[in-house]
Amino acid sequence: MKNLSIRTKVTLWFSVSLIIVVALTFVSILFVSNQVIQKTIKDTLIETVEANIDEVEYYPEILQDELDNDADYYLEYGDGFLEIDDDFLHSVNSVSSAVYDSKKEIIFGENPIAPETADLEFQNKEIQEIKVDGVKYYVFDRKIRNIDVEGIWLRGVVSEEQGSLQIHSISSISLIALIIILIIAILGGNLVAGKMLRPMEQITAAASKISKGNDLKERLYIGPGKDEIHRLADSFNEMIGRLDKSFENEKQFTSDVSHELRTPIAVIMTQSEFALENPCSEEEYRNALQVIRRQTGKMSDMVNDMLTFVRLGNENVVYEKKKLNLSALTDTVCEEMSIIGEKDILLSYEIAGDVFVNGNEELLTRLVGNLISNGYKYGKPSGNIRVKLETEDNRAVLTVEDDGIGIAPENQERIFNRFYQVDGSRNSRGTGLGLSMVREIATYHGGTVEVESQIEKGSKFILKIPLF
Repeated sequence: MKNLSIRTKVTLWFSVSLIIVVALTFVSILFVSNQVIQKTIKDTLIETVEANIDEVEYYPEILQDELDNDADYYLEYGDGFLEIDDDFLHSVNSVSSAVYDSKKEIIFGENPIAPETADLEFQNKEIQEIKVDGVKYYVFDRKIRNIDVEGIWLRGVVSEEQGSLQIHSISSISLIALIIILIIAILGGNLVAGKMLRPMEQITAAASKISKGNDLKERLYIGPGKDEIHRLADSFNEMIGRLDKSFENEKQFTSDVSHELRTPIAVIMTQSEFALENPCSEEEYRNALQVIRRQTGKMSDMVNDMLTFVRLGNENVVYEKKKLNLSALTDTVCEEMSIIGEKDILLSYEIAGDVFVNGNEELLTRLVGNLISNGYKYGKPSGNIRVKLETEDNRAVLTVEDDGIGIAPENQERIFNRFYQVDGSRNSRGTGLGLSMVREIATYHGGTVEVESQIEKGSKFILKIPLF
């Protein structure tokens, strides 16, 4: 069974179940039919005997002319005559009828088991059963009361085998019909199972094609529908879509990293070759080393940011979260970064006390630092950076606002992409990962980050994460 296909297993299970149902149905039909036929036999017996009662009459005397001109039967009985109408049913529908006298002897009619029923007492309007040679017979007696003499009985007899022909006919027709229905149902079930499982084959083929050709653009199309197979196909397409997007992101990330690292590496190599191949003054050597140190620092920052990205996206590497005083953390970061004083920009901060979140101190420190660094980077000389931390709707809300160059509306979402820089400069000291890192960290903490900005008026970044 383990080596059989699902279609074969379903068809076999369906076939066995259907065979059992058909067998039970056939037995039920035979049982019910037999019960109905036996009841019909009994009803026919009663009706025949009741009809024959009216055919028996008694006359104290009768003229010879009446005997000669009448087709009825006349039997001497007692001091008169019994008249048996010519419509008397001797045997009809296998029901035999006989008229008995007071001595239990047949005086008219037929009884195929008369010897066996000789000792069977008459029971008025009662059906009795008797077995003769293993065959069951039904016996129905009626006392004839519409005549002037006593002791006259009418007995009807019929065998239960009278219904054998009907039972045989019903069983034959039922068996043939049920077998035809069974065959049609099994073939239909096999076709339906094949049709239902065809999308599974398409999924397998698509997965194999993707596996062999690494083509994540491949999708499974099985038409409209909402059943389990269609939901599986939709889930498959969604999974492949996510994988495709993930691989595209990784490809883009690798390309961007290569591009970003190419510049500092080229600068370092150029400065090194210049210093090694040409006689230089002390000042020139110092300048070359400063350039190398600056580019090395940029590469180091970029590598650290990339490692953080990788760890954030790796489910097996978890940054520990705990109850964290975001107020104290933000206050410390602002105090340290206010010393920078770059471009004579003034950093001011308004921090609500005891704002606790479930977070990682290292990541949130980097997040706050990146937002403030971004303000210094794109702020106007002698401008301002304003940091504010408060609570709202069970969330901590951190805003970092500057009055710098601002961001065009079409760029406001793109600034969160990796390596994207508003000024488009590849010579900027930043890695282009700062704001992308901010969003990743916010998402990791179950929060969001948004930007509001106007050209030449400044930008405001709004971080919201759940309170502890």
